[in-house]
Amino acid sequence: MRLTSESTGKFMVLANLDKSLSVQPPIYGRIKALVEGLISDTRLFSIEEAINKHILDYFYLRIDLIKWQYKNQFSINEHMEIINQQIAKNMQLNDLSYLAKTSTDALITIEKILASAKAIEFEYEETVTSMKFLEEPNLKPNYVSFQIIAEHPNPKFKFLKKFIDESLKIDLAIILSDLILTNYIKNFSPHKIEELSQYIIDTITRYGAYGMFTGFWIPDPEDNSFLINRIEILESKLQLDYYKHPAITAQDFSKMLLS
Repeated sequence: MRLTSESTGKFMVLANLDKSLSVQPPIYGRIKALVEGLISDTRLFSIEEAINKHILDYFYLRIDLIKWQYKNQFSINEHMEIINQQIAKNMQLNDLSYLAKTSTDALITIEKILASAKAIEFEYEETVTSMKFLEEPNLKPNYVSFQIIAEHPNPKFKFLKKFIDESLKIDLAIILSDLILTNYIKNFSPHKIEELSQYIIDTITRYGAYGMFTGFWIPDPEDNSFLINRIEILESKLQLDYYKHPAITAQDFSKMLLS
């Protein structure tokens, strides 16, 4: 079963849409608290400020959701129709069509990044979803490890921390987008929808660029899509600033992840 951050994000949306879904109460309670907190904060703060308030909680919730999905052999693909039907009802509305396209383009780009990472044998997904990681309840990545490693003199370690942060931010942004597109969040202002769309574009750009810079993935040279072009431009700027420093290896990442 393929477990990714996208599947955990979709699971969080599904858990709020389908009340008949069988979810362990502690996990459901944490999902509900994060979703409601995120929604509330987006009405009080900017999208960026609201999402930043929930990064740490989501870091650990995402790990526990991956473990729960593995333990219960839960596949989000079997339930995607519930989400897709709700989105289809709303995505043709003028103020939502651009948000729907932006979210879709971002998810496609994430798939490209993960496919490339696997092709160059970075082994991120294999590390995160290894049998040992999934089956031992007390074994999990620690966010403090990323904060410590960011102080390494090689700036690429700092950008590894930034890469992880951007993965959390893009997850939360797309969760928020799905909740709007499924009409779970009502009366979201056109200004906020536009702000969220731009936030998704900017965040997926940083996510892709930081991943390239740290050696996590390599884009297809024939891919001239809008988001890939933005990613490559930002990554080129990083290379100019930090060209002397070596890339991070898969072994570096694996050792640090579960330390």
